[in-house]
Amino acid sequence: MEITFNANAFISKWTSLDDVKAGRMPVIWDDAKVEGYTQIGTAVVTVTLHSDEVVHQKQLADLKDKLEEVRAENQQRENAILLAISKLQALTYQAA
Repeated sequence: MEITFNANAFISKWTSLDDVKAGRMPVIWDDAKVEGYTQIGTAVVTVTLHSDEVVHQKQLADLKDKLEEVRAENQQRENAILLAISKLQALTYQAA
């Protein structure tokens, strides 16, 4: 399925109109004004949509990636707490 809509084309302070003329794709938004960007024209954009099944698979993959990221962050936090516990226990350990 395809959908077509009108949008605005912009360049940022890091690009120039010459960059776009040389083939670099401008930034495309539906907003009429975006801070830090200069509108250089309009665009007619056609989007070919993936099937619902493919979108669903991509959503699941994104969530699984996020889960792995959260698990890694939590493992780092857990390791830091375990290290702090270990250091405190070493300070209070007395040999018999």
